[in-house]
Amino acid sequence: MKLLWGVSQEEVIKAEKGTPDPEISKRDTLLYRSEILEEKTLTAYIFASNKLIRTKYMFSKYFPPDAQRLLYPSLPPKTPLLGECFRDFEKFGKAIMAEHGKPYSTTHHEFPDRNEADVLGLIIEENAIRSGQTSWYSQWKTKDTLIILLLRGEAEEMKFEIGFKSADLSDQEYETTNTWEKLKKLKENKIGI
Repeated sequence: MKLLWGVSQEEVIKAEKGTPDPEISKRDTLLYRSEILEEKTLTAYIFASNKLIRTKYMFSKYFPPDAQRLLYPSLPPKTPLLGECFRDFEKFGKAIMAEHGKPYSTTHHEFPDRNEADVLGLIIEENAIRSGQTSWYSQWKTKDTLIILLLRGEAEEMKFEIGFKSADLSDQEYETTNTWEKLKKLKENKIGI
């Protein structure tokens, strides 16, 4: 779905033609179950001051099994096969390049097909990503959007996501978060607002 940066939550809900998942959405984030290139994703729309500033697609097969069951109770959890994360990175990288051209920044190397690759090399690279020692990413810029394709690790879990961020409104997220933190501290210290 093509949305303009700065639209409200109500406009996103209308454009999505459905309601966000009420169990996992929160104040400044709307979450939807979706699909991209036949891959199940969780789509996050992030707002600051009720203006859309970021969108993120998180690929569900990289979620822990419990999270996959929560999102898709009727489907068995998937576990990516050895080297599948690199093939996914290449597949989605090519899809983004088809629309936006070559990335301006990238941190990965071309990885051979699993049939040609050293299996031990695949295991070592996946473990390095899973443990957070390295990550793979490519970045693109358009006139109003920053795009990142990201394969990273967190808590020994693999994370694969595509993020879109408003180039013009990205500062509002920091300002809004900073304002909320200041208000929270004021309330904690019982200082009048």
